[in-house]
Amino acid sequence: MLAGQKGGGALEGVEGQDQEEEVEVEIVEDIGEEADVGDQELEAPSYGGGPPPAGGGAGDGSGDGDPWDVGRLFGGDDDDDDPTAPTRTGRLAPSPRRSLPSPLDDPFEERPDELLRDEDLEPMDHLLGPTPERPDAERLGDSCFVAVEAALADPRALGRRALEPEDLIDAEGTSDPLGRPSEIGRFLAAAAESPRARALGRTLATATAALAPVASGYAGAAARLCSLAVCAEALEGGGDRTDRAVTLALAWGAWPEAVDAARPMAQEGRLHAHEVLDSLVGEVAEKDPERRRLPEPSRLGGKALQRVVPEPYLPEVPLIDLEAMDRHDDPDPGVAELDRWLDALVQGGDPAAEPDPDPPVDPQLLQPALHAARYLMNAIGRCHVELAAGALAVWQIRPGAPVRGPLRVADQALHQLARGVLKAGRKIERTQGRPRSSVQEADLHAVVDELRLARQTLRSLRAWGLDTLAGALDA
Repeated sequence: MLAGQKGGGALEGVEGQDQEEEVEVEIVEDIGEEADVGDQELEAPSYGGGPPPAGGGAGDGSGDGDPWDVGRLFGGDDDDDDPTAPTRTGRLAPSPRRSLPSPLDDPFEERPDELLRDEDLEPMDHLLGPTPERPDAERLGDSCFVAVEAALADPRALGRRALEPEDLIDAEGTSDPLGRPSEIGRFLAAAAESPRARALGRTLATATAALAPVASGYAGAAARLCSLAVCAEALEGGGDRTDRAVTLALAWGAWPEAVDAARPMAQEGRLHAHEVLDSLVGEVAEKDPERRRLPEPSRLGGKALQRVVPEPYLPEVPLIDLEAMDRHDDPDPGVAELDRWLDALVQGGDPAAEPDPDPPVDPQLLQPALHAARYLMNAIGRCHVELAAGALAVWQIRPGAPVRGPLRVADQALHQLARGVLKAGRKIERTQGRPRSSVQEADLHAVVDELRLARQTLRSLRAWGLDTLAGALDA
């Protein structure tokens, strides 16, 4: 009975072993040829938490000791160039990384230009027919605001252009379809009198991305921004006058042109604002006596020219303090004696000589005032070029505008200022080397007051000249 049971158990054990082997063979067939079942055991990668295998290698059987090598877990290495990569013969699906499509658009790759070409416009012009000429009728209502139209004249800059966020980076300047209305908003935000015009101008200047969604396309974004720019001008009021002032604020090329024309004249010593203008536009005599009258100043137009012409550097004129020579900050006579010996060794002379009881005026006390006088002279010469640039900007918008009258008046005033500053500077220079007792501090204070008055007069004359030149647009 026991033998039978033992024999039966042995048979059952053999059958069970066969069944286990069949199960293991099926598992091996499912996994493929990558697993080694020589000892009827499946090797599984070890991920830490237990002792290393008896063979001394890593738990995954690779022998490199990398516990994070999970290549066998996902079906093997995906590197096509690896000659040692195992081949798949089982029923495992390919790696999901191979099924992902490669990116088509490289965000760092420079995109080709999408502007329309001449051959693209020819069939459109054929279908639309010739464009009739606009009649010379008065433009009423919002049609009087033409400052934005310069950016919409070329269809090549508007058609077939995809609007991306990167396109707004370089959207600046007076010829860009998106940059021109933004510049109009930036000018009105700073110079407009109407609070609503300033608010809408700030929106145009700072929220361009929000006003130009991608779905609208490039042409739609340009149309929206230009419409808002027209609304901002309409909120400011003034009609044609406001539009001309806005157009004047976009004449950025006038300043570098005036500088180039004035450079050779300055080297020859004959710098006059009206001569600089004549070299740029040609001399045209103003024979009409009515046009010899100065135009009324334009506040908004003057703000526009101040934006076109950069403001000069005018340092403050400091007070000359001669009493600093009489004060002795260090009461120690030993230190004073040592300083006297060091000065004698550096400058030469007899160190044993007694100090001069009436020393000359220290040149270092006069240098700040002389520095301010020199910069003031440079600013007076630069003002000729600034006014010439303002007149050129006005002439570019309205050729033949009466701008020479303000230039001649300003030229005379600038020459008077230059003579006064020159005399004041020479008075300060003559003070150098004179004995301290022969120089009256009140005289130097009067010279400083003259320089300060000349500085303030120059600022006022510059503002008046720009406002009056801008008023020539409406004269």
